Amino acid sequence: MSAMFPIVLQPGESRLCDMDFGRVVGRDVTLSGVIESRQSNVGLVDGSPDVTVGQGTVSGQRAQVRITVPPTGAAGEDYVISLVCNDSRGDTVEGDGLLQVRDLP
Repeated sequence: MSAMFPIVLQPGESRLCDMDFGRVVGRDVTLSGVIESRQSNVGLVDGSPDVTVGQGTVSGQRAQVRITVPPTGAAGEDYVISLVCNDSRGDTVEGDGLLQVRDLP
């Protein structure tokens, strides 16, 4: 099961981003670790660069990763950020975030 979390960053920005897995894992279940983090370009901007997704950490039902957007070429692009985690039941769950890179005033 997967859930989509909205994230908006600007070109050149690097920020810790949280994903709440509560609606994915259910009540009284916690995350025990991030197995994998990955990103994929949606393809709105020709030649858009990849964003960097750091190693994730977990606390309770939240996973956190640092996302770094290159300073040029990514404005207007959307990315799917995926985190694959283990939970306290031993299940593997995935959460997806839609990263929108926008050059805001």
